[in-house]
Amino acid sequence: MMKLNRFILFIAFLIQPSLLIKAEKPIYQLDIGYMLVNNNLNRNDYYINNERSFNEKYIVKPTYGLNLKLSKSTSLEYIRLCVGSLFIQSPASYTLNIIPDHSKALYYRLNGGGVYVGICPTIGNKNIGLTADLGIGVFSFKEYRSIYHYDESSDLDTFDRRGSSGLGAISSVGFYAKLGKMGINPQLQAIYSGGGGDTSFTFWGLNIPLTFSF
Repeated sequence: MMKLNRFILFIAFLIQPSLLIKAEKPIYQLDIGYMLVNNNLNRNDYYINNERSFNEKYIVKPTYGLNLKLSKSTSLEYIRLCVGSLFIQSPASYTLNIIPDHSKALYYRLNGGGVYVGICPTIGNKNIGLTADLGIGVFSFKEYRSIYHYDESSDLDTFDRRGSSGLGAISSVGFYAKLGKMGINPQLQAIYSGGGGDTSFTFWGLNIPLTFSF
């Protein structure tokens, strides 16, 4: 019996380090975020010229999106590495103006997305704190604007399309709150997508992700 007790104690001593390892904080975190962003910073000569030509006030509407991010802890306590993907799409905007002897319709749509990598500085404890994201990536966005004139004698129908495809950047600042392995991480977020020539897109708004640690 004495030998059996010693053997059990010896096995428990060997298992103890593994139990301690399992009790460490989670290494990975998955964020699934709902985005509500705006692109009204793109009001450049492209829109101004169209507004003057067609006497149509350009109305910027909120754009919706999804942001998926996977982050990993590092040897530095307050720095995490991350990789992510996002998709943005605006609701279709359709306007019909009817005036004597002439009618016209305006259609607008924007969509796109990309992938990114970066770092996530974090300050706080396991339940609440402040976070930030700093990343670079490859993004592609396309914007469509059409104006149709319901006048057989008119040749002023217009279809404009702008696109960006290439390197860009993403940044955010916010706070997190956790209960166990789940939490939320509301953020103010900005996205820049560069392109050829003078074409680029800048989005800003909210990202509200649910977080899962494992």
